Amino acid sequence: MPPPQYAGLAGMLPGMTYERDPLSVRYDGAAARFITRVLAAWDGGRDGRWAQTAVAPPSERVTAWAMRRGIDPLMLRYTGQRSGVETLHEAAFRRACYHDMRVYLWALPSPHVQVRNPERLAALEFRWRGRTSAGRIAEARAHPVRSASRYAARNDPYGRMK
Repeated sequence: MPPPQYAGLAGMLPGMTYERDPLSVRYDGAAARFITRVLAAWDGGRDGRWAQTAVAPPSERVTAWAMRRGIDPLMLRYTGQRSGVETLHEAAFRRACYHDMRVYLWALPSPHVQVRNPERLAALEFRWRGRTSAGRIAEARAHPVRSASRYAARNDPYGRMK
């Protein structure tokens, strides 16, 4: 299995199968509850209202579990201008949010073809806010799928969608 930071490449390289990183799988339940709140704050119009949740630091038990698998959940990584710096466990929560079938772009991985997810209800916009005693604050809101597609069509710097 490739290290978590290379998990996205697994489906593109010959001979490698797609496998989610084990840390993000642990957040599936919490992410599903958060996405439910995000979709409830969306009226189906252009933009939904922001929903928030606190992502608590991992417990000692979860940290030990991850360390046995070679993952340091408190390791920092830079994820770009908009997100800034996040720990691996925060990144795992974010990935679990985007993996929810109600907002996931692609249908479940198949060995031959990648098709759009027919169950997708909305596009997700996710961002991090400050840290509190309860943990790092995650914010998300929903957008119509068609608006996300229009955005992608306008912002195609490499001409991939032609």
